[in-house]
Amino acid sequence: MHELEYIGSAHGSFSVPPTISEEMSDEDNNLPDVPPLVMVVDDDADLLQLAKSALERNGFQVDARTKAPSWQDLVKLHPTVVFMDVELGGENGLEICKAIKENPRLSDVPVILISGHGEVRLNAEAGRCRADGFMSKPFSSRLLVQIAEHYSSN
Repeated sequence: MHELEYIGSAHGSFSVPPTISEEMSDEDNNLPDVPPLVMVVDDDADLLQLAKSALERNGFQVDARTKAPSWQDLVKLHPTVVFMDVELGGENGLEICKAIKENPRLSDVPVILISGHGEVRLNAEAGRCRADGFMSKPFSSRLLVQIAEHYSSN
């Protein structure tokens, strides 16, 4: 019986049987790194373009939308994090966030709400729909990138 090899991570250690790492070929180790996918949903086209540019400059794939994504798209893309405007011109970002969090196939996707409402109101709304966080408009592109980096490293 093989002993387990301990590999440290930012969240502690986990173990893998040595046979897994021993069986990996050089081909497996040379697979291209796929950048994390960040979804940004906001009906403000200018803000959407700024967010998309900032994230792409920092190595992220970006799916930027002015309308809420379909369930099929969310499940297929399974983004690393979703930044969602609360008011999407006829659609309710809070309800979309709540539905994401209640869906077993998507509940692990972090959702960060974006709104021009006051921080106190946004904090309460974020809690009700189980959002992972919130950002008040206007926000810096640096903050957006930092949050995306945080969730892509988890």
